[in-house]
Amino acid sequence: MRAISFFTIFSLIIIPDLVYALDNTPPEKITLTRVLCGFSKSHPLIKGKTDSEIIAWLKKMGFNAVFCRTKERTLIENLHKAGIKAYVEYSLFVGEGLWQKYPLSRPVTSKGKPLKKYKWYAGVNPTVEEVRSEKLKGIRSLVEETKVDGIWLDFIRWPCHWEVPDPEILQTSFDETTIKKFAAATCLTTPLKADEILKEHLDEWTRWKCEQITSFVAETRKIVDSAKRKIILGAFTVPWIDSDYNGAIKTIIGQDYEVLGKHLDVVSPMVYHRLCNRSTDWIGKVTTAISEEVTCDIWPVVLLTDEPVKLPPLELEKAIRTALKAKGSRGIILFPLRDLESDKARVIENTLNNL
Repeated sequence: MRAISFFTIFSLIIIPDLVYALDNTPPEKITLTRVLCGFSKSHPLIKGKTDSEIIAWLKKMGFNAVFCRTKERTLIENLHKAGIKAYVEYSLFVGEGLWQKYPLSRPVTSKGKPLKKYKWYAGVNPTVEEVRSEKLKGIRSLVEETKVDGIWLDFIRWPCHWEVPDPEILQTSFDETTIKKFAAATCLTTPLKADEILKEHLDEWTRWKCEQITSFVAETRKIVDSAKRKIILGAFTVPWIDSDYNGAIKTIIGQDYEVLGKHLDVVSPMVYHRLCNRSTDWIGKVTTAISEEVTCDIWPVVLLTDEPVKLPPLELEKAIRTALKAKGSRGIILFPLRDLESDKARVIENTLNNL
């Protein structure tokens, strides 16, 4: 090994510090994105306010981005002038209306039964071409006809109502059309039955399910990249890691973070700790685990609702700080505005402005 001269050591260690001292320019500080989701002008805290007053309120609260409705074009323009980003969420594989419009979109369980609606939730089969085409068309309209800064894909997954302490883990969809698509893609001989798929071809089934989600995100990426302006692409994802429910994030949900992260700018795990009966520390655990799989940004979603009981101010503050300080986190999304009342607003304002 060649000897290192004294001058080389001096250059490597001393000179950078001298340059910083003479220039007096501090290292670049990462600006954390702080987003308010579920925005509505009818909310009591901003009802009757002008756009200028709403923007002043958002800045006072510490927000630098907001999810809003595309029809509020004037507000979006005013947000842009004020340096506040405007994002929209776009629902995909969900809704009883899609069941009615496209009957094949209603998933079939391994028992051969149509998937039941769970309260408000009606999961949709993500392989149905008519559904996929309709949704991609809608995304293209957002890109071409609005001035939003970002689009977040919601319900970008296979069916599962996960926002409960003990979710029902069901494999879907075992309708004839979906099984034929799976068989053709994997060169398996039909007819295949659900039991046979789950017992003998679970790995192939899991990879194929993940590919159905990944391919849709990849198609969306192409549409977004075709825009004449910068639009970031995000996705709301299920907050499970590989060890949860025997790997259900892939086998049931069909979300492969490592692959999805290559097509997204932001991953937003919906870390609804109270609905899932978890502590605030769980928010950091999930965010950290995801950061080890993706190279894109992570903005965890913290829920503001009072379920199952009222959300204490100190717990909300801890949730926000945990989400922002977790490894890989570059922002936070607070959701929804409708559950934001004055006590929570004070906590958010104090926390976001004193990070």
